[in-house]
Amino acid sequence: MAKYSPTPLAELVDESDLIFHGVIVSVQEKSITVKPLNVVKGARPEATITLDKFEDWTCASRFTSYKVGQQEFLFLRKSKTTGVYFPLGSGNEGEIPVLNQKVYYRNPNPNDTKDLHTFSVYGGTVLGHVYSYNGFVDAIKFYMANRAAMTAAITSDKLRGELAQSPALRRIYTELHYYRPNRLY
Repeated sequence: MAKYSPTPLAELVDESDLIFHGVIVSVQEKSITVKPLNVVKGARPEATITLDKFEDWTCASRFTSYKVGQQEFLFLRKSKTTGVYFPLGSGNEGEIPVLNQKVYYRNPNPNDTKDLHTFSVYGGTVLGHVYSYNGFVDAIKFYMANRAAMTAAITSDKLRGELAQSPALRRIYTELHYYRPNRLY
């Protein structure tokens, strides 16, 4: 039986060479072309970037089929051998849909059902959490700048005030605490 461990948001941020909000401008048989709109981490790519489509498998599937106009946050790593970017996460965690200035984050933990909601996004279904666009971007930037403080908060099991005020930062904290309590680097 196929099995995988979901990639939490903090790991997506840590492992990405490039994070950006983009819009799909074309869909091919096995790939998509995305135009970056807002780069959060890494160097801005050329006018567009072409990526392989996520292929559904036994343990994971994309929330809906790819279509021109869909917007998403992409968490990408660059292959050291080919120089080609690819989305992180074997369960499609590296593609997070954006619609109407909201970010729809799929819950990676099937045992964590607290505060989960079902959202209709681009004709598909996302089971998880919704964050304001700016709040999500600010959370990623805060995490990148304050990773050591967040690690300290987890190891002492205390959540600082500024972390408690942001739902997206609470999600990062919760996933760090749940998924990687012994793998903090």
